[in-house]
Amino acid sequence: MEVDLELQKKLLRNVPHTVYHYTDCNALLSIIDNNELWATHINFLNDNQEFKCAYDEVIKNIKDSKKQERFAAKIEELTEKIGIYVLSFTLKEDDLDQWRGYRGSSQSICIGFDVTKIKGVFFKEKAIKIINKFIEKGCFSNEKKVSLFFPVTYDIGLSVPSILKDVVTKLSNAVSDSEIENACRQFLMYSPIMKNSSFNNEKEWRVVTFVEHPTFAEALLKPEEEVISFRCIGPQMIPYYKLKINTECIKSLKLGPDENSDLTLKSLKMFISSKIPCLGKSLQKSKIPYRSR
Repeated sequence: MEVDLELQKKLLRNVPHTVYHYTDCNALLSIIDNNELWATHINFLNDNQEFKCAYDEVIKNIKDSKKQERFAAKIEELTEKIGIYVLSFTLKEDDLDQWRGYRGSSQSICIGFDVTKIKGVFFKEKAIKIINKFIEKGCFSNEKKVSLFFPVTYDIGLSVPSILKDVVTKLSNAVSDSEIENACRQFLMYSPIMKNSSFNNEKEWRVVTFVEHPTFAEALLKPEEEVISFRCIGPQMIPYYKLKINTECIKSLKLGPDENSDLTLKSLKMFISSKIPCLGKSLQKSKIPYRSR
């Protein structure tokens, strides 16, 4: 069983030289000081319906109620074993909607990345090979985790999403448990790159990290091996995965529109010159005349 042609076309698109991650200065300090980016579990993203929407599309289009139940049971089993962690980027630099959506407790900032320079992130032909291996054998590698770079597809809400048709067909025709499981593995790989068509304006690319969670016995044998971390935002505890990077992948920095941006720019230049001197010239202010309230 291989990646269907619709998804292959999407995965073989040219990888952009630069993608942008919107955040705030607190997060920037953490990214540079710790050499890591945080990928959030898919069930805890701002749009908490993402995985559910793709899941509901499959259930809706499988006409056999018993196969619906088998699909639901197998997906529950797989998602207990494998966590899906998402790190979002956009093709849009200095974008008003992004500034509005990603303003944190401190000055907002847009970080330009060359994701191809992040060690351990796979894309295009290598990503397809990894997906095929997981669909066929149910494993990634000896490290029990893998990160793939995907363009998001905005098919949900437009009849049956094109890359789900193959999953629905295989589930509808499946007879054995192994056929059901293969189709469910395929769904698990496809689901993180699908969003509702109303989000099309975001022009999003993602690093999606699939992590095989340790069993209870494995955790007892190697308690020092931290795979997943947790942070609290308000009343919610959120699981996330630390994606290690080097500063070579950071290409640009742009401060968001704010009445204090001139002062922040001065302090940020001091910080950057002490950490990544070569980035100093790329540090700029947004040209958008917008003041948040």
